Amino acid sequence: MAVEWITKAANADHSSAQYALGKLYRDGVYFEKDMDQAMKWFRSSAELGNAYAAYQMGQLLLFGEGGSKDVETAMKWLKMSAEKGNSIAQYRLGMLYLNGEEIPVQVDEAVKWLQKAADEENEWALYQLGKLYFSGEQVKKDGGDCSPLPETVCRKRKSICPVSFGNAIPLR
Repeated sequence: MAVEWITKAANADHSSAQYALGKLYRDGVYFEKDMDQAMKWFRSSAELGNAYAAYQMGQLLLFGEGGSKDVETAMKWLKMSAEKGNSIAQYRLGMLYLNGEEIPVQVDEAVKWLQKAADEENEWALYQLGKLYFSGEQVKKDGGDCSPLPETVCRKRKSICPVSFGNAIPLR
């Protein structure tokens, strides 16, 4: 019964319902798994401005799920999501640019997107930025005892704090 209402709302251009329906088709919940339908509903939702649906479109296209891999279009959707403030998309873009996964390495772009995600308190982005500034391998090494970012991460979730930061930053 609930799926019927979600479907009605999705057909009436409610982006949240379209996103939910896309997830149901993607995951094979209540329906047989159908990536074409998932992409259809994610695309409709994203076109209505849903940042999470745009992220899903980017991820599906990046990995070629539900069709052929299309990195250029995937980046378009991921950027759309990131520009709408989705810190997961911001982090994902940062890591794509940093690691050169599917696209050329662009450290400045990586830092820009990781910083945006960190500004939203994305712990993984905070950790990655701290690691970058602490190591100084791809960016200028922080001049102090190291970036305050790893400490922030360590205070929030000690389990993701690497051993290399453990001796460098006193946890107050």
